[in-house]
Amino acid sequence: MNQYPPTAQYPPPPAPARSRPHRSYTKTIVIVTVAVLAGCLGLGGVSAALYKYFDSLTEPKPLASAVSDGPIYRRLPSACALPAPVVQDLVPDPEEANGFDRAERAERNEGARSHCHWEVSVAEGKRRAQTRALKVTATAYLDGQVTAAEQAKSLLDVHLEPARKNTGETGGGSTFGPVEPLEGVGQEAYAQDSVTRSGHTYGGTTIWARLDNLVLEISYSGSDDTRVRERAMPAEQARRGAETAARAFAELLGSCAECRS
Repeated sequence: MNQYPPTAQYPPPPAPARSRPHRSYTKTIVIVTVAVLAGCLGLGGVSAALYKYFDSLTEPKPLASAVSDGPIYRRLPSACALPAPVVQDLVPDPEEANGFDRAERAERNEGARSHCHWEVSVAEGKRRAQTRALKVTATAYLDGQVTAAEQAKSLLDVHLEPARKNTGETGGGSTFGPVEPLEGVGQEAYAQDSVTRSGHTYGGTTIWARLDNLVLEISYSGSDDTRVRERAMPAEQARRGAETAARAFAELLGSCAECRS
């Protein structure tokens, strides 16, 4: 008879768990290191070329420049060289003529510029019944993204846009007439009459014209009776005087042989 109890039936012990293999980054590190060393030792030129290429993508491209088909105005006669008889007729006994000339500013595609201003005023003690003022400004433009003449046309439109908006309006003491085309001055020209009430009442005309790559602006204004302060220079006289000055400058420009090249 067996003196010992039967052996207990225990479940078999679980199989030992497999340990996950340790992931090694050694190979990756070696590859990166080799690539870096290769770039430093043998591929430096390639790296530099790639850097230069991608850097160039962020640099602004130089703008293409248009070229005029023929000669353009690169110099201007002085606006103060307007013929003396013309000036004397429009501004009798002018007190002064203030003017300036400016060379081109190529970085802005602006060429030469000339301005002159004649005025007879009602300075105290002179007892003048009339005032007259004549202003002449001429600006030439250079070739740029568009030709010089196209740029001048764009700048002429810049002048005309607010003038057209002011038609029929009264603001700042001024009443503006319509912008009307004017024949016989350059490729295109426009005139606008106005009346200004500021202390005295002034009547005037402004002309804008394009002569190839040049924009001309003429302003002629005055008062006919400064004692009652209510008589503006008639619109017909102001228009006629501004047109005379515009045509006189166009002739002056045409006679300037060294201005066009």
